[in-house]
Amino acid sequence: AQFINVFEGGQNVINLYSEAQRPQDFLKILFPGIFIMNYIVPLGAGYASYFAFGHATKACILYSLPAGELLSSIASLFFILSIMGSYVLLS
Repeated sequence: AQFINVFEGGQNVINLYSEAQRPQDFLKILFPGIFIMNYIVPLGAGYASYFAFGHATKACILYSLPAGELLSSIASLFFILSIMGSYVLLS
């Protein structure tokens, strides 16, 4: 997901910069916002999830989902598509 943000998020930054009331302060707000959204929020969610369900989950989170349910199959499909898309960007 971070790789997709790198390629698509850059276009939004230019538009926001051109519309800012004080462009000289734009980067002072942008970089902490990116850091918080890309690192602090996922780390907080990960730690909270681990403390709530850590011992009950398996190494691969997909193995912890109930087998045969529609939402589990959809999550697995999106996981596979995410890996396939990331591999294409990395190679």
